[in-house]
Amino acid sequence: MSPSSSRAPSKLEKARQARENGDRRLAEKLYYSALDEQPDELEALGFVSTQALLRGDPKLCIQILEAGKASHARDGDLLRTLGIAYRSIGDRARALEHFSAACAVNPRDYFARLPMAQLYEEADKLYPAVAAYFGALTSAQLEGLWLDKASTPTDLLDAVQHAVQVVRRHRPAILSSILEPLWRRHGRPALRRIEHALRIYLREIDPGYSDSRQRPLFFYIPELPARPYFDTAIFTWAKRIEQKAPLIRQELLELIQSRAVFEPFHEQNGPEQIKGLLRNETADSGWDTYFLYRHGEEFVDHGLRCPRTASSLRDLPLATIRDHAPEALFSLLRPGTHILPHRGVTNCRLVAHLPLVVPPDCAIVVGGETHTWEEGRLVVFDDTFEHEAWNRSDSLRAVLILDIWHPDLDSVEREALQALIPAIGDFNRQSGL
Repeated sequence: MSPSSSRAPSKLEKARQARENGDRRLAEKLYYSALDEQPDELEALGFVSTQALLRGDPKLCIQILEAGKASHARDGDLLRTLGIAYRSIGDRARALEHFSAACAVNPRDYFARLPMAQLYEEADKLYPAVAAYFGALTSAQLEGLWLDKASTPTDLLDAVQHAVQVVRRHRPAILSSILEPLWRRHGRPALRRIEHALRIYLREIDPGYSDSRQRPLFFYIPELPARPYFDTAIFTWAKRIEQKAPLIRQELLELIQSRAVFEPFHEQNGPEQIKGLLRNETADSGWDTYFLYRHGEEFVDHGLRCPRTASSLRDLPLATIRDHAPEALFSLLRPGTHILPHRGVTNCRLVAHLPLVVPPDCAIVVGGETHTWEEGRLVVFDDTFEHEAWNRSDSLRAVLILDIWHPDLDSVEREALQALIPAIGDFNRQSGL
């Protein structure tokens, strides 16, 4: 018999075996023994602290976990259990502190976010309470839980039903309140389309798309003219940017020749967002970018390296929304790369491409309609229609991409969107989504 097979089981292993056999009393004794040898052993801390809670001894639970917290300050289960224990002894401040810490570790921890919401509600802090309830419900439902009585544990049913009622009653009012100053200043009719868009976002009314091919992923404004491509003749600035295309192209080529850092698209968007979007037959990175603006943030250093391009952007009606827009970038599509069909987030803005380097056999398809880029000729499209692009040539394709306001939005509607969309983002972030 080998030395490894004859090794006596450790106290931790014995404790696990006792737990699996259903002998929780023996398991607890063995876990305590394991803690004598290693006071910060996480599995043992979790078991004995939970047993203390089950016996109605939250103070002992706190004593156990506070002793081990320094070694496991980023363990969400430990922090959540401490929150439960502190709440049990009536220490709401420390309970909220630990539930919040657990959610910072795992924003989708609905078992921590639900009691956190209850504590906010008890303290008459409506906004964070609604946000936390919404986050708890949404995160659980993404896992197929809390959808109905059958998917909700009996001991949580009343709390979950209350959370649903609070969210339904107060979330629309919270978001609608963002528009109230504008209603007072401009009158409600001026914001009719934006108000309808918010109700669509809240799923209070059906979007009623004017073109069945259009499906924004996030925010849809009804009654805006919808078509895959827009005639560039309606944009007064189109000819100006087309005239500057040779200068912009030269700056792009200088960036490439100077070995400026073009980042793969997924490094700016995250691997999950790009997953399934890109197919490339010849290289690890088929879609590279050089951002001048991203999520509303200006890349000043990048602009200094292509000053004529940066200056040209300031003359355009770029969409401007905190944390979202403008977006402006050089986009390089390498040989053999196919950007697979996908959709954009909102029809409040359009996407403009200024083609700079276009080899043969490159194209974009929007709403089922194919367009072949021509160097220096602007193309504007609505990316809430399904679209894709490819480079089937053996050389680089490069365009300047810009996000611009939908031309049918007036200044009041743009002002409303600049307030409302960031507010939705703030609420969702506080919800952990």
